[in-house]
Amino acid sequence: MSNPFDLLGNDVEDADVVVLPPKEIVKSSTSSKKADVPPPSADPSKARKNRPRPSGNEGAIRDKASGRRNNKSKDVTDSAATKKPNTRKATDRHSRTGKTDTKKKVNQGWGDDKKELSAEKEAQADAAAEIAEDVEDAEDAAKAKTTQLSLQDYLNQQASNQFNKVPEAKKVELNAEKIEAAEKEAYAPATKVKNVKSKQLKTKEYLDFDATFVESNTRKNFGDRNNNNNNNSRNTTFNNRRGGRTVRKGSNNPNSANSASSANTVQKNRNIDVSNLPSLA
Repeated sequence: MSNPFDLLGNDVEDADVVVLPPKEIVKSSTSSKKADVPPPSADPSKARKNRPRPSGNEGAIRDKASGRRNNKSKDVTDSAATKKPNTRKATDRHSRTGKTDTKKKVNQGWGDDKKELSAEKEAQADAAAEIAEDVEDAEDAAKAKTTQLSLQDYLNQQASNQFNKVPEAKKVELNAEKIEAAEKEAYAPATKVKNVKSKQLKTKEYLDFDATFVESNTRKNFGDRNNNNNNNSRNTTFNNRRGGRTVRKGSNNPNSANSASSANTVQKNRNIDVSNLPSLA
């Protein structure tokens, strides 16, 4: 037996069934790179036949039959190769636009033949008027003009000038009754009168008193000062032995009381009357 598996039996009911090969499943790629395969929309059979062709510069760029290389390969006809004879003269300076002046324009520039007689008469009248003006100018120039002027004539001329005239005083009659009526007349009378409060002015009050000043006796006896210094030194040494502190301000020290009493000269000097001093309350 060529196939030993035939002994196991064949599950296929129909022996003529053709088993297709397995289909290969390809995963769709998510890459953004362009594939070198034309898209399905680029089917020439589906292209529009009546699509308008580009014209102008775009048409010339897309035209593959145009260009210098293609033109050089083409043959030139005999009519293009032969030169055309120049029948126009080299000295011809006439306009080749075909435009000419109208009859009205020519008559305005060179004159109308029908109005030639009237134009000659006007010219003769203008010439006669110019001759008469020249004669008058010559006669005026022949007359001697006096440029001298006397002092009195000059002063009279300056006085008669409108800028040098002295203005005359105008008389105005004043009517007192009309002026008072105009002052009393109110265009918009007030509906409410405002009460103005008057403030009382501040006044300064001066106090007169007789003050007497006495110099305080700041100098003490040397004996008292030496005794006080000895007492202070004894107290400090005693406190240092016991570990105590020095005497502070405000303690029961007789020297501090004496210094405070000596600073107040008003209480010390009995000659000053306290009732005459101003109150500081």
